[in-house]
Amino acid sequence: YEIYMRGALRSDGSRIPPESRIFQSSGWLSPQPIMESANENALMPPQTSTTITDLEPFTEYEFCVLAVNMAGSIFSDWISGRTGEGAPVFMPSPSVFPLSPYSLNVSWEKPQDNVARGEVMGYSINVITTQNMLPVFSQVVYIAEAHELSYIVTGLKPYTMYNFTITLCNRIECVTSEPSMGQTLAAAPRKLAAPLLEGVNSTVLKINWNEPEELNGPFPIYQLERMDSSLAITRVEVMKGIRFPGNGYYKFPSSTLPANTDFTDTLVYEMARAVAGRKEVVLRCLQARGEEPKQTNILLEPVKKTVNTFYM
Repeated sequence: YEIYMRGALRSDGSRIPPESRIFQSSGWLSPQPIMESANENALMPPQTSTTITDLEPFTEYEFCVLAVNMAGSIFSDWISGRTGEGAPVFMPSPSVFPLSPYSLNVSWEKPQDNVARGEVMGYSINVITTQNMLPVFSQVVYIAEAHELSYIVTGLKPYTMYNFTITLCNRIECVTSEPSMGQTLAAAPRKLAAPLLEGVNSTVLKINWNEPEELNGPFPIYQLERMDSSLAITRVEVMKGIRFPGNGYYKFPSSTLPANTDFTDTLVYEMARAVAGRKEVVLRCLQARGEEPKQTNILLEPVKKTVNTFYM
């Protein structure tokens, strides 16, 4: 007898290992009853079983038997068998792709059978939380079933680097991939404190400011804005009898301006003269060329009978 072995057919048409003879047994097999003559039983019958070793775990092989006698030979049909599971030896690193400032998509591929070495029971997605010391600590963020090949990790910080690994488990053991890095997208900075002012002399101020507590992105470009003190108080609605303080501004009601009237880009607000002890605010609305400007007078609380300047 001879035994031949080959690997299962792959998608590319190859077989690993290729077909080869792995066992041979010779002898004399007589269908007649064993006689007492020593000459007739000089050869023992050939073996009809054997054990094949040094195979790969969880790998499919095909076998056939060749039987030969003095009249000729015949091959059996091929039959396949699979070895038992073993500890997995490799898991590819995942791919990490940013989706938003607060989420990353982690995806991975199912490893080949010759490295998984068993039925995949599931995957665990791990984020590495500490890298500046040994040993490296990781935290499991999700347990995936065998058919799942991606997961969206949420609740992350903007513009931050994260390292992920994938752990593959079969019925025997687990193996963890090398880490892959991904960075969340940038977001607007947060928690910016007011600047610090330091008077240098009568005409110069030195202004200092700190970075936002949460940058959430690359180092920002700072824009310093100045607002006149006359605009620093909270705006209030204009009401009859309310004194205009002169160091702020008012929000006039919509009924102040004429309805259904087209105006140019400019509205001139003038603080007019003191008349009979009462202050009169004149809103002069510049209209299209060739038309007389319309004006609306708003009476405020009496003030001193002098002409004052007010900033709007």
